Order: sequence, then structure tokens, then C-alpha cells
Amino acid sequence: MSGLPHPGSVVAGRYRIVEILEEGQMSVVARGERLPSGETVALKLLHPDLAADPELQERFRREARALSALESEHVVRVLEVVEAADGQPCMVMEFLEGEDLDRVLDEEGPLPLGEAVAAVHQACEAVAEAHAHGVIHRDLKPANLFRVRTDDGSMNVKVIDFGIAKRAETGEEPSLTGSGTAMGSPLYMAPEQLRAERVDIRADVWALGITLYELLSGITPFEAPVPAMVMAAIFGRPPMSLCDERPDVPAELEQIIFRCLAKDPAERFASVAALAEALEPYAVPLNLAD
Repeated sequence: MSGLPHPGSVVAGRYRIVEILEEGQMSVVARGERLPSGETVALKLLHPDLAADPELQERFRREARALSALESEHVVRVLEVVEAADGQPCMVMEFLEGEDLDRVLDEEGPLPLGEAVAAVHQACEAVAEAHAHGVIHRDLKPANLFRVRTDDGSMNVKVIDFGIAKRAETGEEPSLTGSGTAMGSPLYMAPEQLRAERVDIRADVWALGITLYELLSGITPFEAPVPAMVMAAIFGRPPMSLCDERPDVPAELEQIIFRCLAKDPAERFASVAALAEALEPYAVPLNLAD
């Protein structure tokens, strides 16, 4: 397969591409169908401009391994990994009907309080399982939380895109990983991640706190016009008051979020499970059928 995949082309002899859904800097995601059954799937391939890079190929395969190991209903399922005609890996995933929460924010504005907390609470379940497998996501944000409708009409949020996830190396503690490069989205990155230091699971705790703040207010707590100013704010000042932006947010919930955003990782929740427990009283899932 050369250039961008195109509708009608067949991957690994058994998946036909129906349409391109998203072309990002790193990858291309398409809606496909399994042959001959016609089952709808999502196909994710490295962007053709990057496909020759062995490091990126390994990162792509690492994402597939990370997702394949997880069983939570709040993680997008990887069905298998196949090889395209040019030898590039292609991830075959469940096809999700819905929208990511970044798009929801753009189209609907901040979420109702209970729904916003429920979304992050569900994400915590997925991320906690990833941590138990020694995987740190490192790029949690509304765009990587996908809201789908279940058969009974309730909300189900799935964590997607483990493309820069890191797995602990053999011999390290399972919840830790080394990092020599600052990777992720600056608005959601913990101070230690921005400094390209060794990060642990508390970097994901930070990102979940930022995400919940944004789902409730429509802005991030260190909002600034350019990335350099965002980073200066993350390093140099406390987060903006959430209660000022969203008066119906209980002060206790604001304090939970601000604990996630402590500059010192030791002052954050020690685990995503602990964060989920703190959020549980405020999580009221939305029924999308209403």
C-alpha cells in the first residue's frame, strides 16, 4: 500500500477500507469492513510519511500491545494486528459510534456536572487497569475520551489513542517508566513531563484533573495564548479558580481536582483508583436516550 490508504483498497486480504475517518500527523484511521462478513471495524495505520521509521513502527506496535492487554469496557478494543501489503502494521479495532469529548465541548459547551465527573470516573477505570499492566498513557485529554451510546442508552466513555504510552522496562517497578523526551499535549502535561523527566502514574492523574476541569468549564486551568506561556503557567502559578468559572461546582470537588494538579507529584493522588474513589460521590452518568 503506497500513499494514503484509499476507499476500496484491501488490507491483509480481509479488510476493505470504506472511508477515511481521520488523518493525523502520526496515523490514519479508516472505517473498514471485514471480508466476507461485512462487519464494520476501525483500521488504524501509521501515516505513510512516517511508515518507514522503525522507531515509530515500534511505538505503533507498543500501542497495539498495550490495548490488547486491557479488558475494561472503557478501553477501545483491539481485535487483531495485521500486516498491510507493504509490511506496515495495521491495528483492527472495534468501531465506535459517537464522538470524542473534545468535539462535545466544541459543539455543546461544558458538560453537566454529573456527566463530566462520570466521564472521568469511567476513564479512571480504564487507566487504572493500564497502570496495573505497567502502562502509562501520557496523553489523556478530552480528545482521547470517546463517548458512545450503549444498548440501554447510557453513556459509556472509552479511552482511546495509547500511541505514546510507555510500558515499564523489565526490572522496573510495574507502575514506572523512563522518559527522555517530553511527549504529549502541553495543555495536559504535568510539570515533570514537560521537563522530560522520568514520569510515573501520577502524570496521568494530573492529566485527568486537567481534563475534568475542562469538561466542567470549557477551558483549561493554565490557559494561555501560546505554548510557552502555558508551560510558564504550569510551572509558575496555581490553577485558575474552577468555582469562579462554574459556580455550581462544589468546593470539595474543586479541591479534588486541584489535588490532581499539585506541582509536586507526591502531593497528588497516589493512584488513579484513589482519584476514582474521591470522584464517585459526584458521578451521575447521563442517559443519552433522555
